[in-house]
Amino acid sequence: DYAWKLSGVFIAAFLLITAVGWPFGIMGTKTVAATALRYTQAELIFAAAMVQALAYRNTRVTALLRSPVAGLIASLSYCIYLIHLAMIDLYVGILRRIAVDDTASLGFIGSGVTRLVIIGVATIAVAMLSKKYLEGPVLKLKRYL
Repeated sequence: DYAWKLSGVFIAAFLLITAVGWPFGIMGTKTVAATALRYTQAELIFAAAMVQALAYRNTRVTALLRSPVAGLIASLSYCIYLIHLAMIDLYVGILRRIAVDDTASLGFIGSGVTRLVIIGVATIAVAMLSKKYLEGPVLKLKRYL
């Protein structure tokens, strides 16, 4: 199947870039290799997933992508994109202000899961409020243009 072959090419390119870049610090932070190629790595994985989602559209495999929750996230996605880093900064700032080290108390995985849930819920809540009270009313004014 063509979709699997194309996805395989994307995954192979990801693995090749990762293997070749490993000695140069591609998996680190603030290295030339990571700065140059980290987004490419992510984009290759995303491209492989997109090819499969398109190949299996309207099947049981992609049913989750057609769910009401996925539709809600899609309608809020731009706002989520705009505010998620600010929400992360807010969460980390609150932890620092109250002198809580979540990694020390919950462990690496526990603090990561906790951050994902708290920041994720807060980000979606703020995006929903923005859509209802900011974006929605502004978009209604569009008819007057």
